[in-house]
Amino acid sequence: DPFALGRLVALLREGAFDIVHSHLFRADIYAGLALAQLGEQRPLLVSTRHNDDRFFLNPFVGIVHYLVSARQDLIIAISDHIARFTVSRGVRHPGRVRRVYHGLEPPVTRALERAGERIRAELGVRPDELLVGNVGRLALQKGQRHLIAAMPLLLERVPFAHVVIAGGGDLEEYLRDLASEVGVADRVHVLGPRKDVPALMHAIDVFAMPSIWEGFGLVLLEAMAAGRPIVASRVATIPEVVVDGETGLLVPAGDPVALADALAQLAHDPAMARRLGEAGRERLRQHFSIEKMVGDTELLYRELIDERGVRP
Repeated sequence: DPFALGRLVALLREGAFDIVHSHLFRADIYAGLALAQLGEQRPLLVSTRHNDDRFFLNPFVGIVHYLVSARQDLIIAISDHIARFTVSRGVRHPGRVRRVYHGLEPPVTRALERAGERIRAELGVRPDELLVGNVGRLALQKGQRHLIAAMPLLLERVPFAHVVIAGGGDLEEYLRDLASEVGVADRVHVLGPRKDVPALMHAIDVFAMPSIWEGFGLVLLEAMAAGRPIVASRVATIPEVVVDGETGLLVPAGDPVALADALAQLAHDPAMARRLGEAGRERLRQHFSIEKMVGDTELLYRELIDERGVRP
């Protein structure tokens, strides 16, 4: 959109900006094109890379990203995995790639615990039954089909298990049909999009994330904030967030048997599940807080300003 680009250039010329920070591919292009028209007095350009989406494996996209990266003074990756992926796909200045983890502000829990109890009642899940939860876009990448495929195996060992899946996407009806096909339709609750995710996190006993690939998985932080143990795929950034055996259990991606085994292990060892959940909440506080994310980003801003001699 040339008009949007023109408005952005005008805004940057009018403002006394030290830094322009763009997020995602399209914004990177707009920011790079706009700053190219400002000459030597342009603001510094920072970009955040959020994922390792297969989109970036497209050769044309790779070339464009490489060219755009030439104008970026700093590239922030949201994980070490994304930093490595970014460098592997080609950037003009690999030394400018730094990592800052996402952060989350934990919600107040007392009211959410009561809301979680109401959700369990609405689903018909008793307090003494196991409720496994998954929240995310309903897409092949997210692997919900493997969670449903694990259910018959889990029910052999945990007859009182249920699964709740929340999120929007093209696979909603497919997942319901799959649950019917494998004979677990009465134990799999596909809810569609929800606005009460924090309450839902307090309704479940275990959070499952069977993704095939994942940029970060912000929803993992929401589960950790609720003190829920996590069973997730050992792929991409997930092992940086979930420490296997300490804050959750990691399994191979696309393996319903391993997924069912891990869920059954937590169902039969409530003390372990409680320990993992509490450790996850503490890990969130130490490594993935909003304060840490903002502080780390501000520190990089100041380093960049000092290096380029821009006014503080």
